[in-house]
Amino acid sequence: MEKKQHIDSLLLQIKDLEEEVKILRDRCSHEKKTIRFVNQNSTHSNGLPKWVCDVCGGVTGTPAPYEVEEWLKT
Repeated sequence: MEKKQHIDSLLLQIKDLEEEVKILRDRCSHEKKTIRFVNQNSTHSNGLPKWVCDVCGGVTGTPAPYEVEEWLKT
């Protein structure tokens, strides 16, 4: 049973940390962002281009087609 308790404790820590990250991302001003490929679910193997904050790593939106074209040129 010791292993199960340790795993449960780790899972609780992960949940707490994910909540803290969410709070920090909600408070972030997202002043500097970059277009990056983001996998939004594990079944989708190809990422989609998204605006990602350079500070907090949060997805802030979807770039317009012309923004993606410009980004791909670089």
